[in-house]
Amino acid sequence: MRSRHLRGFLGALALAACSSSPSIEAPPPWSATPPEALCPEGFADCDGDRANGCEAALQTSLESCGACGARCAGGDGAAALCAAGACVVACDAGRADCDGEAESGCEARTLDDARHCGACGVVCSAACWNGTCDAAVLAEALPLPTFLEVDTSGLYWSNQGANDRANGSIMRLDPGGGTAMVLAADLAHPGHLALDEAAVYFSHEGGIAAVPKAGGEPTELAPGARGVAGLAVDQGTLYWVEAGTPPAFEDGGLFAAPLDPGAEPTKVKLATVPGFASGIALDADHVYVTAAGTGEAQGAIYRVARDGIAPSAPEGLHDKLDEPRALRAHGGAFWFIEREGIATFSPGTPVRRVVSDLPQTPAQLAFDDTRVYWTTAREIDGQVQSARFDGTDLATRARNLGYPWGIAVDGSNVYWTLAWAGGPMTGALVSGPKVP
Repeated sequence: MRSRHLRGFLGALALAACSSSPSIEAPPPWSATPPEALCPEGFADCDGDRANGCEAALQTSLESCGACGARCAGGDGAAALCAAGACVVACDAGRADCDGEAESGCEARTLDDARHCGACGVVCSAACWNGTCDAAVLAEALPLPTFLEVDTSGLYWSNQGANDRANGSIMRLDPGGGTAMVLAADLAHPGHLALDEAAVYFSHEGGIAAVPKAGGEPTELAPGARGVAGLAVDQGTLYWVEAGTPPAFEDGGLFAAPLDPGAEPTKVKLATVPGFASGIALDADHVYVTAAGTGEAQGAIYRVARDGIAPSAPEGLHDKLDEPRALRAHGGAFWFIEREGIATFSPGTPVRRVVSDLPQTPAQLAFDDTRVYWTTAREIDGQVQSARFDGTDLATRARNLGYPWGIAVDGSNVYWTLAWAGGPMTGALVSGPKVP
């Protein structure tokens, strides 16, 4: 009986205590258990502060990488990282860890180190420029240099100008180098070029003009030509294509002008080219034109007889192409850029894709006896590349470039323009030995 009363008294006492006193929190789970045993995998209580639990992420923490107190440190040209619980270094742009020693950081300057030019172990025979072996800057501080041509008389290129002003120019540099010569100045956005023995032909915002290679006054040949997408000259006649009026570009066309000495050039329309005319090339009998199309796989290639004197319907050669452009003739064949690749055809043969699925879209083409060369116009990682005519032996001549655009090749060198490096006068003309 006494036992039953005692149990009732204790129960009432407990009930009264619960109703009149605040609840008591349970002690933290690590009060009797080591913290490390309770941390999830990859975490630890490195600061010993039980209030913030397992605060250290051992997989990524710079102060506790893989274990408490294992601190990651950077080095020369390098930032420290913790990856998967191990200390690694992230090299700054233009630096590399070529000795494999984390303590020395990223000691190699790949932009100008002739022993590690562009990448570890790439050794130059002379100097390293911008990560490219044995390259040379021929002209610099140029305002947006783009299209480029070369012949035995020199290098010719167009500076489009800066800040939407009429401050573009046509330039020449002698084959032996020296100081660049201004052939035509105060132009509004000069672009495409063509050469013959005596003159440079160029498009600009107001039309098409010519200037003597030796210097002199420019002559307007086709005032009012709009949207010029390519020039070609041969046997005393200048040919060009105009893209037409967006969005349908149905009024684009192929035009010609005889270059009779002493006579006023007369513009003749040879054909209407639908769908955004985008390139031009010649053979002995025909003019070939690419049209980029107004939608996916709507591009085409046409040809028109060179002896035409009145507008005619162009002969369709190939269709269902993906934005063909930058058409060039070389070695009896025609070459063009198609999206992220390069293709070719000969009259009467199908289109053959030589290089496909490039990681960067080509901008312009050039050739020597065995290879096709191209630029890729990207802001900080543009490239100069080449391949054999069958698409094999893909090689990168230069990388990490700022908008390489125009390209030309002679017997020993490849030349390219760098259009933009972040400012209005940051373009350049560069040369380097060809890939063997």
